Formats: sequence, C-alpha cells, structure tokens
Amino acid sequence: MRHGTPKQAYKKRHGLSPWFMIKVDTTKAGSASDTFVLPLRNLGGYNYNFTVDWGDLSNEVITNASTGFPNITHVYSSPGIYVISILENVIGGFPQIFFSNTGDKLKIVELMNWGTNR
Repeated sequence: MRHGTPKQAYKKRHGLSPWFMIKVDTTKAGSASDTFVLPLRNLGGYNYNFTVDWGDLSNEVITNASTGFPNITHVYSSPGIYVISILENVIGGFPQIFFSNTGDKLKIVELMNWGTNR
C-alpha cells in the first residue's frame, strides 16, 4: 500500500477528503483472488461519471458506456489488500453501488471515508 497519496495530502490540507474510499481484500470470498468487481446499478436516470483509483497505481474513468457496465471488474497483478478511491467527475456522477447481498461484498473490509459524493 502507498503512503502519502494525493488524497491524503488533500485531506491534510482541507480536513475532509472528497473521495469515497473502501479497503478491500481480494483474497476473500467472491470473484477470483486477484479481482474486485464494483457493482453499479443500471437504472434509468443513473448517469455514472467518476474516476476510480484502484489502489495499485492505476486509475480509470467510469461512465455508463464503460466496458462491463454495470459490473466494473479490476484485476490486480497480485492478490492482497487495496484501497479503492472514487471521486465524482460531475455532481451525481457516483449515485450508487449495489451488491444486493452477492458478488464481492465480503471483500470489503473497511469503509474508510464517505467522501463528498452527492
């Protein structure tokens, strides 16, 4: 895991991080042990537009047109613990994640920050 990321610097300067942040353990039950699936909702009126930092030095912009939508899959180079951070690119750009008591829900080990997503 990295230390001194831009998100941590923002929080230190401004007191509240705008990023929604979760810690995941990819080795827990769910998809493959090197994978995390971020489940979104494919409902009318939900327009996704956000940036996700997968915690492995890779970033991705997610929209309703992204490959695999509504289940956004990220494969890591190795199994382990990662901090996933999400920031809206527009107001309302990250309306919801939806595990529906399935999928990779058990891989989430900590909700680190709610962020300022609206």
